[in-house]
Amino acid sequence: MAAWNKLLPLLAGLLLAGGSLAQSPAHLSVDHSAMTSPDNSWCIGRFRFSLPPGWRPTGRKQSIYRVDVQVRSGGAEALWQERLAKVRQLAPPPGATAALIRTFELERGVPAVWYRSSDVFTHIISLEALKPVPEGTLMLAREAVVGKEAAAEQLVKNVVRAYAPDQRQGFCLERGAIVTEPGQNEETRISFDNPSLPGASLSLDTHTVRQPDLADRGAGIREQAGKTGADGEQVAIRRDSVRKAANLEGREMLLSQSGGKRAPSVQFLWRYAGSALRADQPEIIFEATGDAGQGRALGEAWEMLFGSLRPVPLASR
Repeated sequence: MAAWNKLLPLLAGLLLAGGSLAQSPAHLSVDHSAMTSPDNSWCIGRFRFSLPPGWRPTGRKQSIYRVDVQVRSGGAEALWQERLAKVRQLAPPPGATAALIRTFELERGVPAVWYRSSDVFTHIISLEALKPVPEGTLMLAREAVVGKEAAAEQLVKNVVRAYAPDQRQGFCLERGAIVTEPGQNEETRISFDNPSLPGASLSLDTHTVRQPDLADRGAGIREQAGKTGADGEQVAIRRDSVRKAANLEGREMLLSQSGGKRAPSVQFLWRYAGSALRADQPEIIFEATGDAGQGRALGEAWEMLFGSLRPVPLASR
């Protein structure tokens, strides 16, 4: 994962070390218009949850079978031309004259493009496709190695065919869902901020695992707690205990930082290690950070997240 926001980047890194949660790919942009909820209830991947009023999404990413998928507002033709324009602007790798390889129809009504997504490696290519759906435009992307195009195309076709509009069961996209067998490679991430809490953030990540990492990720934090850093900063552990969310048992920590050049701050952390090859029991990480004066409001959002987290029912087509 990327470095945690602004609080305890080294210590938080110890807690997450070894994780493989991916960040949002550059070739799928965030559609904020698709991320609205009147009651601030959210559905992503295999889980749903709620947050207090004022928290708004700043980013969302989900993938199944390693296919990045989202539903965007706007017409399919306009989005298709926008994507092609951006692909054509990409710098090709050495030995190639252009990033774009070819455009074609993945299946009827589903335009697609293969392009060189790396400006360094010629063997890494990306496939993007889109399809008009009642909620907007279904957009899909998957990377592949040269020579493996047919397998990647079939996986993207499978996801297209498994999309169900007006559905919040299966693998939830907020606008519709992918209704298919649970995958062994599923990832989601959704992050929030709150205009009334400048600088504060909250996020939820999930990732299916082949084998859960049961190492004590908090050991390094406990070792450093109470010590004074080079800049005079001190970290205190306010909470460190086992806690369940959606009946899944993970480790919760509440940290505070004071002293040094930074303003006092707090960080809430929770991690469930996951169960092997269980899409309904992936690795889960919650994080909330903010200034010390925002601790109460962060705590309220934290408790609502815990209390409301529920699994999304599996669905059959």
